[in-house]
Amino acid sequence: GTCRPQIVADDDPGPFAELLREARRLWQVGAVLNTSFNIHGEPLVCAPDEAIDVFLRSGADALAIGPYFVRRPT
Repeated sequence: GTCRPQIVADDDPGPFAELLREARRLWQVGAVLNTSFNIHGEPLVCAPDEAIDVFLRSGADALAIGPYFVRRPT
């Protein structure tokens, strides 16, 4: 029930601004929705091993960590 938008100028440098430009190119929407990464009632993920554990238990479709992108088999 809450939202905290953050505005990024079109010409801002950096990886997050590039992510938004790529989102706009792919989907015609220059926005992303960020959410906490945890399972309800558990602490937020803070380390790669925790991220893998939550991914395996959560039913999420994919997990991106640094240069790695893992998809759950279909």
